[in-house]
Parts: sequence; structure tokens; C-alpha cells
Amino acid sequence: MREHRQHRYPTDLSDGEWAALEPLLPPPATRGRPLQWPRRLMLEATFHLVRSGCAWRMLPSSFPPWPTVFAHFRRWRLDGTLRCLHDRLRALARAAEG
Repeated sequence: MREHRQHRYPTDLSDGEWAALEPLLPPPATRGRPLQWPRRLMLEATFHLVRSGCAWRMLPSSFPPWPTVFAHFRRWRLDGTLRCLHDRLRALARAAEG
């Protein structure tokens, strides 16, 4: 699996956020090609796209290739994973605000 990138963005997950979200991601497939990129990096790329509003093809080169990120995004959107992630982050934000 490829290393985590050096460049950091404001949309990157903290270790605490990642610990809260990682269990909600579906397990990696046991068949087919092995993962080449960390799932945390895929999620951070998705958050960067959503927050920055950039086009898929304009995803910075410090992230995995855009077709790879899009494939994960599409799969997670269709299977409800993104909704679960959003709900968890919203609950954490509300708890932090009291």
C-alpha cells in the first residue's frame, strides 16, 4: 500500500475523527486487486473535494488518482456508508458543542 502523503489540508481527518469513522467503513474486499491506497486517504480526498468544490479531475496530485477516489466515493454513496459517516460526524460536532 502506498504511503500517506506529506502535504496536509484543512480538510484532513484528525486521529480522533479517523478513529470514530474507520469502523463505519465497509471492510476491504477479499477478492480482486488489493488496496493500493489507504482508506483514510480516500476519505480525506473525498472531504477535500466536497469542501473545496473542485472538479474531480482537479484533485491535487498529493491525493490518489481521481478515478480511484471517485470509485470509492461512488461505492460508499450507493451503499449508505457516506450517510453513516455524515451522521457520526454530525453527532460528534453536536456533542462537542454541548
